[in-house]
Amino acid sequence: MHYSLRTFEQSEVAQRRLRVIEFYERYGERATKDAFGVDRNLISRWRKRLRAGGGRLAALVSYSTRPFHLRHSPVPLEIIEFLSG
Repeated sequence: MHYSLRTFEQSEVAQRRLRVIEFYERYGERATKDAFGVDRNLISRWRKRLRAGGGRLAALVSYSTRPFHLRHSPVPLEIIEFLSG
């Protein structure tokens, strides 16, 4: 099975996004908003990701929102352990 399709099939979020996009294209903005509670801006963002991904369904899979740079405490771990123990 192709990687893109396998990744898509494992992601419930991506499958829901595709259903919302298809519903939007068939029934329009108002019905989509009523049925799914998703506005046009969000649907447009998903469609843009799908186009940018070359139509691969894996483009709809959520990616990590974890920051690249995490803050680190300037206090050494030994001092923290000493104060808490």
